[in-house]
Amino acid sequence: CIATLFVVSGIPIISGYSVAGRNLWLAYIISFVAAIPLYFIYARLSEIYPDKNVFGILSSVFGKVFGGILSSVYTLYYVNAAAIAVRNISEFTGIVSLDKTPRIFIVSVCVFVCFYVATHGLSVIAKFSTLFLPVLVVSLIVFFVCSFNIWNFGNLEPFTVDDPKGLFNNAYVNLIFPVTEIIVLLNLNTEKGDRKKINFTVWTISLILMVAVALNNILSLGVPTMTRLFYPTYSAVSLIEIGVVRRLEIVASALFFTAGIVKGSLSLYISSLGIKNCFPYSEKKTHTAVIFLLSVVVACIAELIFPNIIELPKFLGVYVHIAAAL
Repeated sequence: CIATLFVVSGIPIISGYSVAGRNLWLAYIISFVAAIPLYFIYARLSEIYPDKNVFGILSSVFGKVFGGILSSVYTLYYVNAAAIAVRNISEFTGIVSLDKTPRIFIVSVCVFVCFYVATHGLSVIAKFSTLFLPVLVVSLIVFFVCSFNIWNFGNLEPFTVDDPKGLFNNAYVNLIFPVTEIIVLLNLNTEKGDRKKINFTVWTISLILMVAVALNNILSLGVPTMTRLFYPTYSAVSLIEIGVVRRLEIVASALFFTAGIVKGSLSLYISSLGIKNCFPYSEKKTHTAVIFLLSVVVACIAELIFPNIIELPKFLGVYVHIAAAL
């Protein structure tokens, strides 16, 4: 449940930055199929090192010095992941509801919530994710069913690929962000459970949700409109009107916000594990202090990472190559 939420937390922005157009759903299928070997690799690593997280695995394989260097790099990766999650939440909240509220205030509130959740450890995040993921899935199903009357299947025609280069470029971006972020599973190692089945379950649920949302956006909005919107999923839900059933975007906002908080909290928690691996300590107060300092860093990065939502595509164009290297 944690890993699935980590992957699908980007659903609100599927996909205002697509170059695949009406073939966006196909780009997601390609990216998930390409990720299958990675999912099996992560499952095998979890079986070999059932009691270690990604930082422990790096130290065991590469030694204390070089493993520590790689661990610090991955720590920065997760700090950046937390910052992106927080910034996405703040941008989404600011644009759809609190447009006159200073962004720094929204960022600060989001970071505080992530800090509070992260200090309570992985078990709290796991229990909440177990409760929240079914709610998210059921809500998305309701959104799809209620959208049937506004679907225009002509938005998918013709059923051809006009721009193969654009399709595979979109698939590559989707593969790096968010599909391969499943590496988070290496930080959730446990001796219980079949790792291949767990990874396959995460892969299946994430694929179905991402493809379904992409298709719903295309059918409900059309490609020209979808590619001009910052949050097409939210806009697609706002079009639903069946009798007294309307204004479902309020529910969607709460779901998207919560999913982003889960990702931000988990990324912040994992980055604290990276610090602990590089500079071992045992006191709980020290761990809380580390998470607090990381929260401050996350808030600063989230505020400065890109100037505004319009610049997000340029940032993602650079970020995907950094994430691919990792």
